[in-house]
Amino acid sequence: MLIQGITSLLRKKYDQSKIYIHNFSHFDSIFLMKVLANMNLTMRPIMRDGRIIDLKISWKKYSIYMRDSYLLLPSSLAKLTINFEVESKGKFPYPFVNNSNIPLNYRGPVPNK
Repeated sequence: MLIQGITSLLRKKYDQSKIYIHNFSHFDSIFLMKVLANMNLTMRPIMRDGRIIDLKISWKKYSIYMRDSYLLLPSSLAKLTINFEVESKGKFPYPFVNNSNIPLNYRGPVPNK
């Protein structure tokens, strides 16, 4: 799923885009780097205090930048939804998406919690 997502971003439409991932410099960057290492990409991290704060990902002539939104908004996503008075991010249906019988491009009704 991550490979497909990264591949879909590395095209002209998103070239030079900045993508913010909450808590990217603490955990998500390490998880993502393991996936990216198996792809034919160029990665250039900018580090601060031993953590990736900006990751430039390039493929052919296109590049995207991944950054940590937590460094700009140091609060949990649940608290940020309250502070900005927006809808909660909800619960991610891990058992549903981790089911090998369900394709990644599934279209259909949203499963019950």
